[in-house]
Amino acid sequence: MNILLVGNSQLACLKKAYDVQPEILGQFGDISFYVTPGGTGPYLTVNNGLLELIKEGINPKFPPRAYPENTPSIPLDNYDLIVVSALGYIDGGFYYPSPATRQGIIFDFCPKPNAITSRYISVPCYKKIIEGTLLSQPGIKFLMILRKYFCKDILVQPFPLPSKDIQNHPEWPLNSMYEDVLGAHKFFCQERDLFMKNFCEKHNMTLLSYPLGIGREDYFSPPDLMGASDGLHPTERYGELVLRQIANAVALQGVPSE
Repeated sequence: MNILLVGNSQLACLKKAYDVQPEILGQFGDISFYVTPGGTGPYLTVNNGLLELIKEGINPKFPPRAYPENTPSIPLDNYDLIVVSALGYIDGGFYYPSPATRQGIIFDFCPKPNAITSRYISVPCYKKIIEGTLLSQPGIKFLMILRKYFCKDILVQPFPLPSKDIQNHPEWPLNSMYEDVLGAHKFFCQERDLFMKNFCEKHNMTLLSYPLGIGREDYFSPPDLMGASDGLHPTERYGELVLRQIANAVALQGVPSE
């Protein structure tokens, strides 16, 4: 069995975990990684049956990395399963502000005067903004293209929830926009999760859950699973948990290990 894991910098934690414990996925066959830049998903398309970088997403400071190096030249038909990591960036942290949360303020969550926006937007309208924002992201566009050319199984890893420590960070935009900051955060995350669920069902893809039931109550990740620098990039331990989710999904398909 050939498995390809493709994604943005969020994929790095899965690669690090694989390097330490290759047997988690390696028991099923050959594993390839393709890491490309882009916080809102990999800037990729499909051309002549191969993955192709989109020019707008190329950043010389953060070049794409492939393991093994010839991964971009391998036809997609050679793979039995493709995992795309990690999609649905919506409620950004203090280091990478999310455009979706800054389009306006929602009366339901006790807005306060702020330097970001004074435009009031109703909950129904904001739901449409969130949907439109996600549909415009490179990662979601790539998923639609990938499904068009790859008829086998696709697993989608949702974008990790931010570290719980982020709620106390003074530069987290929601802190300056709402009194009920946790209510607003939960709203954005719930709408993202609903979008991802419906999108994957519509396109016949399997959406992974957050590992260990993370975020079920407060929509944050435990701090020890997230990097402290921005609260958004998971640690190797988080990557291990996701690798085990993938392994379980493969095992449920009845694929024999090698």
